[in-house]
Amino acid sequence: MGLIFRDPLDIKANVICILRDRYGMIVSKYESHNIVVNLGRLQARNMLGCSSYPTGNPVPAITLEEYAIERNEVKVGNYKIRYIGVGVGGALQSQAYPGIGSKTERVTVNGLERPVLFDYKAAGYTFTGMAEKGYTGDPPKRLWLAQVLPQQNTTEYFPDNYKIRFKKIFNYKEISMVNQIGEYGTQVPVTEVGLFTSEADPYRAPADADPYIVKDMNGDEMESITGFGGDVPGLFAYNVTVPLIKTPLVTLEIIWEIRT
Repeated sequence: MGLIFRDPLDIKANVICILRDRYGMIVSKYESHNIVVNLGRLQARNMLGCSSYPTGNPVPAITLEEYAIERNEVKVGNYKIRYIGVGVGGALQSQAYPGIGSKTERVTVNGLERPVLFDYKAAGYTFTGMAEKGYTGDPPKRLWLAQVLPQQNTTEYFPDNYKIRFKKIFNYKEISMVNQIGEYGTQVPVTEVGLFTSEADPYRAPADADPYIVKDMNGDEMESITGFGGDVPGLFAYNVTVPLIKTPLVTLEIIWEIRT
């Protein structure tokens, strides 16, 4: 008879989204449980292993199967949770524009349904890790994923022995900007958020569709953007929310708590 573990590892997550005005007052707040998707569970498994055990502490990296298995490629990575992305898809979207989405919180979710930009950079800038992501010269101007704040050794980020929090505060100009895709502009009805590891590319739309079609208020195609034809690399967890209208008058704070 085999061993039976009565206390299995069961990763859970909560998300808190808060809109605050320029006086720091809460305009809107939404809190809910969310799903650690299958891609995230795979990454959590891989983080525990090691490809070799030399003398001393081993390098915490293992050979990972490439998500696009048909290309017969492999990757070596020591990925950590690093980014948060937002979108206007998801089944709780109730705004007339962009209209009701379809995604719900399921472990099979493999990307944001309708991601939006968090920032836009003019020509001539550089960013840390540009060569790592394969960019040379002037990188893409669109930024889809925002880096979370570093986890300081305080109860703000580690409330107890079995929890860790990832935070990002989108300022007044982020997300709600004139260079936003489509016709969202400075009024963006955020209804989905994703948590991503460092494997993700913050300069490529984290949409599971390829191409990712941006439509106008009439449902007509405005632009075709390169996405992914399936699993979005680095996606760890997914959450849908009620519409949180991000404007230049409010900040959006996202707190993602992972419980083991």
